Amino acid sequence: MRLEIIVPDNTSPEVKRKLTRLSERLSDHPELVEDLVSEEADSIPDYMASIAQIRRSPNRFKTSEEVDAYIAGLRAEW
Repeated sequence: MRLEIIVPDNTSPEVKRKLTRLSERLSDHPELVEDLVSEEADSIPDYMASIAQIRRSPNRFKTSEEVDAYIAGLRAEW
């Protein structure tokens, strides 16, 4: 198991120390995670399905190739 905590630069040193101690404790005793996590694994959203849905969306960001093809199509219409 890997626990990664992203802490903003403006976080107080005391909070950073507490987070460091917590991550060290969890590394030594991963069973303690159950005490911290209130969600069951089944209730966590399927993020990969969400990402796939976003990629199929017509409003998603386009690749440079898709943008170039779109602009070429507009030029052809002119």
